Amino acid sequence: MIDVEGAYDRMREQGYGYGAAFQGLRAAWRNGDEVYAEVALPEGVDAAGYALHPALLDAALHVIGLDEDGTTGPELPFAWNDVTLYATGATALRVHVTPAGSGVTIRLYDAANAPVATVGSLVLRPLSTESEGVRSLPLHHVEWVAVEGASAGDGAVDGVVFAVPEGPGALAATLAHVQQWLADGSDGRLVAVTRGAVAVRGRRWCGRAGAGRGTGSAALGAGGEPRPDRPPRHRCG
Repeated sequence: MIDVEGAYDRMREQGYGYGAAFQGLRAAWRNGDEVYAEVALPEGVDAAGYALHPALLDAALHVIGLDEDGTTGPELPFAWNDVTLYATGATALRVHVTPAGSGVTIRLYDAANAPVATVGSLVLRPLSTESEGVRSLPLHHVEWVAVEGASAGDGAVDGVVFAVPEGPGALAATLAHVQQWLADGSDGRLVAVTRGAVAVRGRRWCGRAGAGRGTGSAALGAGGEPRPDRPPRHRCG
């Protein structure tokens, strides 16, 4: 029998951080190189809508290395192979983990020992020290560049300026304007000026309070997605 009392406190000390919904480990046993466990979704976590709830699947992995010293630091799933799902809607699982080369094989069963899923091979890799310092950083961010003295129609912006109207008709009007501009074969850029479409400078909404919320942001998408084979010809400001 493997002691699971305080298991998540020990995992936290090793570098893992599991929220309440992911703390599903209930019991664990070891028989030589084989490990067994029982996991369940915590109360209030609904399995509806999932073939296999991610928190339940993740809890099945918590028994791996549970009774080891954990001096190597946290290890994360790296390569999943030969994954098969046999049943859906499980809220509790019986877990059987066996060694498989450089990884492990995982078999999941329901309370009646009927198969729920198998993972032919799962390989874990240690979380490198280099990645720890950047794992909370976003991959992308928005940077606003001020255009001094620019406003719709004053000629200070490089491109054809279109002031997006406010109200329910903003999206339709913007789409019609973009389509007409493309149909005319115009050169240069089409610059759409919005109010209240996005948050800037630490405020929740820019522009007048309550003006254009939702309509301006929807109009931002009317220009379509940039294509990788050519530079964008529309800009929103």
